Amino acid sequence: MLHRHRLTACLAGLALAASFVRPTAAAGPGDAETAAVLALDGQFWTAYNTCDTRAFRRFFTPDVEFYHDKGGMTVGADALVASLNSGVCGGGTRLRREAVEGTVRVSLLRKQDAIYGAVLTGDHRFYVREPDKPERLDGQARFTTVWLITDAGWKMSRILSYDHGPAPYVNTRRAVAVPPALLDALVGEYRAEHSGILHIKRADGFLLMSFDNGDPELTVYPANAKEFFLTDRDVTFEFVDLPGNGAVTMRVRENGTVVEQATRR
Repeated sequence: MLHRHRLTACLAGLALAASFVRPTAAAGPGDAETAAVLALDGQFWTAYNTCDTRAFRRFFTPDVEFYHDKGGMTVGADALVASLNSGVCGGGTRLRREAVEGTVRVSLLRKQDAIYGAVLTGDHRFYVREPDKPERLDGQARFTTVWLITDAGWKMSRILSYDHGPAPYVNTRRAVAVPPALLDALVGEYRAEHSGILHIKRADGFLLMSFDNGDPELTVYPANAKEFFLTDRDVTFEFVDLPGNGAVTMRVRENGTVVEQATRR
């Protein structure tokens, strides 16, 4: 049985292909088998994402083996189903898995001309849903699944999840045009709580931020008159006028949490 602290590392990594990309090649030998594998794989991960625990077992061979580069090895359908029931589906936190579009591939296994199995490969991302909190992207990894044709139909026999790491950030914010005078009003020297002295200057429609401590210069784009953002990370900069003394405070948020504050005087 898997321990709860391995929830994200082991069980999230198990998620392989709830969403998939169908092959675009012309119809030919093996297409029916490829379609069958993709359909069953999609059914399994629908059950996984919705915690339909009664459906899990029918997708595995009795001797299924699951290998994870962080959480170790799980052997046998009984152990794997138990880990799903007590882990990912055993508490308030849920995991949702998506395949990375364009990465999923099916390679059929043959003995002479007879198809006996298939290897499903690709990249996947997984998301954590905690009670009363918004869903968040948790990471990305690669996967390999061996499907075999048994007397009971196609079954998952060997599952590997590996190369785990952070998922690449996808920026959804868009820069807007703001008056140059607004940018000029934010220019100056700021004293940050953790980063020391930083300098902001105006460029053509955006701001440039440099640091006395040697950190790389940042280009920040306006989302509106008060908030700016980076394009390569979930980092925003909110500028607030402090009443009474003419100072400007900049609050820096990463993934929605305030991580730095700087004031210009």
